Amino acid sequence: MRIRVVNERPPSDEGDGSFSEITRRDALIKGAAGVGVVAGIPALAACGGSSSSSSPASGGGSKASASTLRVLGIGVDQNPVLAAQAKKDLGITLQYTITDTPTTTQKSITQPQNFDILHGYVHQVPQILPAGVMQPIDTSKIPLWQGGQTPWPAPSSEPSNLSLSARGFQVPHTRSVPNEVAPVLITGKLSSNAQASYGVGDAAYRMLPLNPNSPSQLTAASNPFQAATAQTVNPSSKIIGMPGVFNVDSIGYDRTKIPVVTSWAELFNPAFKGRVALINDPQIGPIDAALAAQASGKLTFQNIGSMTKGEIDNLTKMLIDMKKAGFFRAFWSTFTESVNLMAGGEVVIESMWSPAQTILLESGKKVGFAAPKEGFRGWCGCTMIYKHVSGPTLDAAYKYLNWWLSGFPGANMARQAYYSPRPDTTKKFLSNAEWDYWYGGLPAAQNLVGPDGKPAIPKGSIREGGSFTQRIRRYSAWNTTQPQNDYMGTQWNNFISA
Repeated sequence: MRIRVVNERPPSDEGDGSFSEITRRDALIKGAAGVGVVAGIPALAACGGSSSSSSPASGGGSKASASTLRVLGIGVDQNPVLAAQAKKDLGITLQYTITDTPTTTQKSITQPQNFDILHGYVHQVPQILPAGVMQPIDTSKIPLWQGGQTPWPAPSSEPSNLSLSARGFQVPHTRSVPNEVAPVLITGKLSSNAQASYGVGDAAYRMLPLNPNSPSQLTAASNPFQAATAQTVNPSSKIIGMPGVFNVDSIGYDRTKIPVVTSWAELFNPAFKGRVALINDPQIGPIDAALAAQASGKLTFQNIGSMTKGEIDNLTKMLIDMKKAGFFRAFWSTFTESVNLMAGGEVVIESMWSPAQTILLESGKKVGFAAPKEGFRGWCGCTMIYKHVSGPTLDAAYKYLNWWLSGFPGANMARQAYYSPRPDTTKKFLSNAEWDYWYGGLPAAQNLVGPDGKPAIPKGSIREGGSFTQRIRRYSAWNTTQPQNDYMGTQWNNFISA
């Protein structure tokens, strides 16, 4: 079974080479129009990766005007639905250039004059900030970027089963939510209960606030890699990038083979030998592997977000030994591959991004998305403004950033299983049933469609891991650029090629 989910040409034995088949992007647009929902995820529906695609709105090299913003990104938060709504609400034309995460870093550093806005990721900050190609963002110019200092209420006791939605953590549509930025992005924790955790590595609250006296440096530390190990960080009115979307990643699994997954240790369970897949990304794959190794008692790490060379060596040796013993079935590099590995039954458990589960559910596959007791791996998108942007174009950029917090973009992201920094405004653009499922931790009151308008969530389904409050309070680690990034990349490639 193969599911085509991105703008990819058919294999040689499929199609006539004209590329006239409905692509993932096409289906999203047409599906959205057909059912009257905000929808549309483009080529790569996840939190960083190595797939590449073009965009109908691309035009990265053209000259900007006050009513045009040239936007570089990987496509998660760039789609035709958002572009059309931005034009309608702001009068701004978005010219998209969509590529993979490493290329956005490379283009930002070597060709910054070709773009106005970067939809990047927090874990890119250690590479982009020292290059000096971005300007500090003044949050006083973003009216909706406010608050975020007060923890959300949550029960003091831990749910007995983290994969289930605990009643005390549920946030039904009948309950109001704070009219401010989610504090996990400002203080590092969503709630103040004892079980809430910061997670190690490149969390937004560590990697975005800039030192007001030296805006080329973070408030947490002068060196971004040192900042990544900070616990308490002073907030700042100046930030290097504004979060626009964030989420949690973990493990996808075949429910027909594995009833439930409650720990990262299951990724390395010997019972699944030969049917396991890891993400092939040197900044994400090693973190998943380290979380699984530590949870299963195979290895220990002082800080998974800042591994030493010795810890990297130990992890690499263990992975190579496992690979040679036939433990792994595959290493996926694109979102498409992750979906098809599970859809075809080649794997029963793998690294997974949230939208993959939605697509697999649409296809009729019974797939779970684990809520590990150790905590999720987190990621956060952040929107940056290039240093050269000024005048009316800079004004447009600030309007665009504020618009991203106004609700419509948040609802678009929610249907991809992602979260907005402003849940309160997002709520206004979701139906009650959608809010209750995606944010509230309640059963779907009716059949819900996925981001492409196709039936995805059957009536009565409950999101694994519970509500926004229950899921977002527990992080084990964040997508991270390691201090030993080059060495990690070399050793990861040694593992993949072994």
